[in-house]
Formats: sequence, C-alpha cells, structure tokens
Amino acid sequence: MNISTTNKKILTDEFNFAIDKMESSKNPDEVLYYFTGFYNMIQRIFNIEYCEELVFAYVIMDRAYGDIMGRMNLIKSGQAAVAFEDDFGPELIKKTKNVRDSFFNREKRLKSLQDLIALSYTATGNGHYLLQKKLSLLDFKKEAITDKTN
Repeated sequence: MNISTTNKKILTDEFNFAIDKMESSKNPDEVLYYFTGFYNMIQRIFNIEYCEELVFAYVIMDRAYGDIMGRMNLIKSGQAAVAFEDDFGPELIKKTKNVRDSFFNREKRLKSLQDLIALSYTATGNGHYLLQKKLSLLDFKKEAITDKTN
C-alpha cells in the first residue's frame, strides 16, 4: 500500500482504538458505531493521500456496515423474521481484528475483507437464507465451481 508512514500509523492507531471500544461495548449499536471508525478513518486518509487500495477497503467496509445496520433497523422496527446468528457480534469483532492485523499486506487484507463482507452478508435476507440452507458464509472459502452437467 503506497501511503506514508505517518498515515499508516494514524490508521493503525484508529483501528486499535476502534477494536478496543468494540470489545468493551455493551450493546450492538455501540459495537457497530465503533466499527465505523475503521472505514471513516480510511476515507479521511484517502481524501488526503489518495490510494485505490484504501478506496476498495472503504467500499467493502461501508457495504458491510450498511448490511448490518439495515438488519438492525428492521429488527428495531419489529420485522424480526430474520435475526442475527448468536455468534454474529463476536464474529464481527474477530473479522474486524483480522482486517486490522492484515491491513498492510495486500493478499491478507483481501482475504480479511472477503471474510468480513461474507459475514455482513448474513445480515441480508438472502445471506440468512443461505445460512438456513447450511451454506456457511461465516467460514467462507473460495472453492472452484464445478459444472455438474458433464
């Protein structure tokens, strides 16, 4: 990632702060609030020092937030047919830590962002449906798709 050492330190410090706050939060709203610290700081940095890798990470994390917030809002409005999996909160923190720990290594960052977006997708209607079909998005692994017609 081609950004200054100063901005890498700013990101690292913000990621550490956000993780600490997520871990000490008492409710899901707080956890998600501190999750926003990740992608908002990424956006601040690429506004100052543009880097496409930062934009990509921002878009993935913003989408993850949107999926999760969308489900939380539906649940709060009484539409609780689709709920979060019991381990969703701890998994979100774990996946966010993985993003932090891998952020400056391109291959590892891509994998951790992939895992994060797969988790957040379970908060959508279709993601929940796939979980009900026993397709594990929480342990998402890229596998070759085979043509079953041959």
